[in-house]
Order: sequence, then structure tokens, then C-alpha cells
Amino acid sequence: MEGRHNELSDAAHQVLISEFEQLSAAFIANEQGGDARVNIFVAAAGAVLAAVGFTNGPQSALGPATAFLAICFIVVLGWFTLNRIIRRNLVTDDYLIRISSLRRTFEAHCPELIGKLPFPTDLMTIERRLKLRSFAIPDRGGLAEVTIFINGAVVGALLAIFASWITNHVAVIAGSALGATILAWTGQFVYVNWRYRRGQGNYNSKRGQNRAR
Repeated sequence: MEGRHNELSDAAHQVLISEFEQLSAAFIANEQGGDARVNIFVAAAGAVLAAVGFTNGPQSALGPATAFLAICFIVVLGWFTLNRIIRRNLVTDDYLIRISSLRRTFEAHCPELIGKLPFPTDLMTIERRLKLRSFAIPDRGGLAEVTIFINGAVVGALLAIFASWITNHVAVIAGSALGATILAWTGQFVYVNWRYRRGQGNYNSKRGQNRAR
């Protein structure tokens, strides 16, 4: 690489390479950590909902109170999982921005790399990705969307148990569960979008401060 990175000294070049490797490793660890948390949540939610189905059967010695408390635990776990996934996505975006910045530096000092790197390095593409990230949509199927849908179903089951304590009318119980599920889905999508937009705003603010310097 001698003579290719212009004013960058060999020591500075090695520092940039080390930073790139560390950011890449942190990016992968952050992605895997989010995947693991969602897997744990899905397994716990499935186990609890399956257990609730059995404990509320006609032959069960356990009452609905036990199922209610178990589902409350899953609701809390789901809320923490959703917030961790949001945080994970925002941190992932930050890592990608920093990695792309280093790639642009390498391109600037090694012109033969321009157009040959496997991922885009221009800032407009990165900002476009951030803008798309700021909207959680049902058909995207990401970890946040999966967590949102499971949380909604769990809240619906919770309200169904609560309604069954008040009335025996199947239509009322089903309507309560459906309404609670839809409200939970809507509320979570609004919340996630707000968090993403706020994270994007923080990024734009930091970018403006860096430009001012």
C-alpha cells in the first residue's frame, strides 16, 4: 500500500484499519445480541401461551389468575425486548455510518477502490437508509415488527382472560381481545417510529455539530 494513501502515514493507515476491524466486530456482536434476545422472547412467549392453554382447560387445577400473572410477565419481557431491538437498530445504524466514513477515507486516499467496494459509501445512500429505518411497517418482517406482533397477541390474550372474569359472553371476550391486540399493535408502531425518528434527529444534530467544527 506504499505510496497509495498519499498524506496518510503508515501508522495512521494502520490505525484506520484497526478502527475498521473493531467497528465491524462490534457491528456483528450488536446484530447477534439482538437476534439472541428476540429468540429468547419468542421461546418464552410461546411456552407461556402454550402453558396458559393447558392451565385453563377443564381438567386443570390452576385458575386463570396464574395465567394472568404469567402473561403479565411476558408483556413486561416483550416491552423490554422491543426497546432493546430499537436500541440495537439505532446502534447498528451508527456503526454503519462510521464504517462507511472509514470506507470513504480509504477511497479518498486509494482512488482505485472507488466503485469496487461491496457496500455503498456515499452519504446520501446512508441517509436514505436511515430515513427508511424511521418507519416500522407491518410487512417488513424485521425483529422489531415480529416483536410488535407477538406483544400485541400477548396483550390480547391478557385482556381475554381479564374479560372472562367479568362475563361469559364469547363475543365480548373475543371483541375485547381483538380490540386490545389492535390497539397494542398500533401503539407500538407509533412508539417505534417515534424512537427511530428521534434517533435520526440525534444523528442529524451530531452531523451538524461536526460540520460546524
